[in-house]
This record gives sequence, structure tokens and C-alpha cells, in this order.
Amino acid sequence: MKKYVSAVLAVIILASCSKEVTSAPEAEVTGNIFYRDANVAIADVAGTTVGNGVKLQFNSLYEKNVMKMELLSGPYENMLCFIHEENIAGNSVQKKSYAITEEQANSSTRYYVIKYTLRSGGWVLTPPFKHVK
Repeated sequence: MKKYVSAVLAVIILASCSKEVTSAPEAEVTGNIFYRDANVAIADVAGTTVGNGVKLQFNSLYEKNVMKMELLSGPYENMLCFIHEENIAGNSVQKKSYAITEEQANSSTRYYVIKYTLRSGGWVLTPPFKHVK
């Protein structure tokens, strides 16, 4: 009997601790999706050769719990350097367009990775995007 009362009490306590979770309306996700998770969605990634450089353009469809966006570039997927950094003020469910030019892209093939730093301290890294001049 003691175990039954303890079990019922535990269920009542756990049930009273739960709360209803409401979420913000989801952003509309359309376009050529390159990467998507709970924090960011990246679409329409494109690279254009501009002289000796490369102009990388992409759209962020939403950014949630993100404090910084950084762009990494390099001649190989596993040899990347930071080339751009932007602080992000708050959550966004509106499409944002980015256009970042790497002035001296010295190799004929360039790889780009977008890194988002979350407010929790975690990171989000997209897969590499390959651009061939």
C-alpha cells in the first residue's frame, strides 16, 4: 500500500510540474535549401568569380538563438580560415541575404563553410560549399 501511495504521489507531483510549451510561428522555408536545423536554415548558396576573388551569396531563412555568423574559406574541405564575421542581434524568422567577397581566393577551387555560434555557446557548421573558378 505504501508503494502505491508513493507512486500516485510521484505521478501527481510530476504532472503538476509540467507546463505547456508554446512556440513561435515557424518561418516559411522555401528555395534551394542548403542546410537546415532548429537554429538556422540556409538556402540559395551561390559563388561567383570576381577578378581574383569569389563572391559568396546565400540566404538565411531563419536564425534562432544565434549570436554570431562566421564564414570560413579554403582550398580544401579540411583546411579553412575565417574570412568574415558578423554579430547577430536577435532571432529572425525573416529571410536575410548575405553577400561576402573573398578578395584573394588563390586557388581555382574554394570551399566555404558557414559557422553559427549559438547563445548557448554551441556551434552550427554547414557542410562545405564548393566553388570552382
